[in-house]
Amino acid sequence: MATLNSSLVQVLSAAALMNPKPRDIHRSSGFCNDRLELRFDSGPALIVKRARFNWVADRMRASRRAAALLRRRTGVIAPAHLDIEHDGRGRAVEAYWRIPNPTLAEMWPEIPVNGRPQALRSWGELLRRVHKVKLNTPGILHEEHSASGLAEHLTTDLRNRLIPALRDVWPSAIPIAHGLLRQIDEIHDRCSARPTVLLHNDFHMGNVLCERRPRSIRCIGVIDLETAWAGPAESDVSLVRMLHGPLFGQELPSGWEPHFLRGYGAELDPVVLQFFHKRHMLNHGYFAATCGWSDHVRDIEAAITAK
Repeated sequence: MATLNSSLVQVLSAAALMNPKPRDIHRSSGFCNDRLELRFDSGPALIVKRARFNWVADRMRASRRAAALLRRRTGVIAPAHLDIEHDGRGRAVEAYWRIPNPTLAEMWPEIPVNGRPQALRSWGELLRRVHKVKLNTPGILHEEHSASGLAEHLTTDLRNRLIPALRDVWPSAIPIAHGLLRQIDEIHDRCSARPTVLLHNDFHMGNVLCERRPRSIRCIGVIDLETAWAGPAESDVSLVRMLHGPLFGQELPSGWEPHFLRGYGAELDPVVLQFFHKRHMLNHGYFAATCGWSDHVRDIEAAITAK
């Protein structure tokens, strides 16, 4: 059996999670986390994510808070995190028992074509349930903060994080970011009369949990909440649209979006949707640029600037 880092073994043992010991450990690595899945002879697997960078600790705090808000206020199924925040060497950790339900991405190929509109509506209904969590202040979830509103949060993020980062890897996108800066006051005004909601911020099919029913499926839960934040509902909807469009490897057949929006069932501001669509495209383009995916970056920039 593969061995765990001894410091993490001590932390898990202290939480009474290593008795009985796992029969095997599956390891994988992403951009932000090293992921361990500890599989036991009986019962669910234990998911353990360890931060690869110090700043990931903030994301893990956001994940814990978002999951707790969903379970407490909506009944949406979400990971129930264990009371572990660091391993014995100070690396940020989040741990939770794996939820056994399949994801919508896993189920999609087996859903009959005539059953897919219902599945898409259920997906939209689940996002509306997530957005029933109302929060006082737009912005980050990992700590209480004193941001005065959406305009301050968006301005700070663009000026202090994204624009300086773009200078090194994607300078041709800087004018697009400045265009978003000029829109922020309008976006703030359009959103000011509506509640700030909990945003999953990565609500693609692979992060949506489902249950099978005799003649349909129902979307009932979410995973991977590390990028959750508080803001306008349009941010989540525009990201779903982007991720399942032609550029990001999860494209759905034409005609899927009206079913999703019918399930969501709330009015959305088209100007705010477009603003967040561009913001998401810039963030994903920046990531692609840091990875050296120059063709993908060009495709994203062309999509952003298309008339």
